[in-house]
Amino acid sequence: MTIYRDSDWERQPTNGYWPMGTFTSLKAWQIYFSTPPTNSLTNEFPVPQKPQSAAADVLCGLSKYDSDIEELRQASRLPKSRFPINYDAKLPFDELLPHLSSLKRCSQTLQLRALAEPELGQTDKALDDVKLAMRLIDSTRSEPFLISHLVRVAQFSITLQPVYEGLAKHKWSAPQLLELETELAKLNFLEDCQLAMRGERNGSLAKIDYFRRIKNVSEFIPMLSFDVMMNGDEKDAIRWDLILGSTLYRLAPTGWFWLNEALIGKMYQKWCLRICDPDKHLASPSIANQAEQANDAELLPWRPWNIFATLFLPAVTASERKFAFAQCSADMAMIACALERYRLANGNYPDSLEKLFPQFIGEIPHDVINGQPLKYHRTDDARFLLYSVGWNEVDDGGKVGVKQSGYYDIKTGDWVWEYPRN
Repeated sequence: MTIYRDSDWERQPTNGYWPMGTFTSLKAWQIYFSTPPTNSLTNEFPVPQKPQSAAADVLCGLSKYDSDIEELRQASRLPKSRFPINYDAKLPFDELLPHLSSLKRCSQTLQLRALAEPELGQTDKALDDVKLAMRLIDSTRSEPFLISHLVRVAQFSITLQPVYEGLAKHKWSAPQLLELETELAKLNFLEDCQLAMRGERNGSLAKIDYFRRIKNVSEFIPMLSFDVMMNGDEKDAIRWDLILGSTLYRLAPTGWFWLNEALIGKMYQKWCLRICDPDKHLASPSIANQAEQANDAELLPWRPWNIFATLFLPAVTASERKFAFAQCSADMAMIACALERYRLANGNYPDSLEKLFPQFIGEIPHDVINGQPLKYHRTDDARFLLYSVGWNEVDDGGKVGVKQSGYYDIKTGDWVWEYPRN
């Protein structure tokens, strides 16, 4: 079920808020669906005979996929799922995973439905779509590929938008909020990070062992990327990568391959697998920083006994930071649901998170960065501010990091859950 190009889904600048701090413009989507297609990449959507509200027109446009979504909903009731991946492939990283892009696009479709439905009072349908999107996130949880889990993180960010907007606009009922809390509590991105990292490690070792046994130059050379240009003319370029690479590769002693495998195992064991600790519900930016320094020390400059490690070790900090942020987002969303249930019962948000226990939440998650309670206070305008100290491990008073482009930066500032002012 392919609907939109990725470019159609680019987020707007955050304007100082959390990534979901600005509401989705259904009016913009109404215009998008009603505009005749201008190229072959844009699908045609049903258009109502008479103009309706933006939410109604959006749902009308998406109605062409109702039967597909219902079929997917029926399939989601099965307890297990597995996509056709050949786990016996000789090179695990070469296995195609086309289902990931389809799952992400399905999540985007369900997100838009779940954003439009509450505007028409259809919160039960919105909840069903959010739960289906959460099931899609779970459907690839057992896959041992880092890219699979990074797509799951992206799906979660997409799915969380209608949850956030429903909370900010007080659309969810107390029973619906309890269901959302239950779904959010199932997520354990820190544990998923461990599975993904072990999968990356094992795949790297399998690929190195394959190159050691086969020594196929045509497969090895494309991984190298350095050319020497002679006289500035490409036709006179001497392909030193081919000459040196093929020679070294054919003559390389077995020990060089094993040294690469040992180095990869060492880096994962000493650093990568320690950054996220699911048992303690923690992610350590300081260990991630040490891992970056160790990478520089161990992998630079390139040598025959570390070249595979240099090629295969992922961007540790960037990947694990995304898992930590996703887990923190899930924790804060769960607390936000409990806060909204408290507001519905008492007319206002509590003055401390401790008031939520045990009636509205069984256990209050701590900050995944430092293990301390998440920062919380009720504001004078009947809202609240909830935040983690973020990847920089500094309490910035609830101020988010923003890049020069205006987009949210999870490397700096706090990780904040806050609703827009009226």
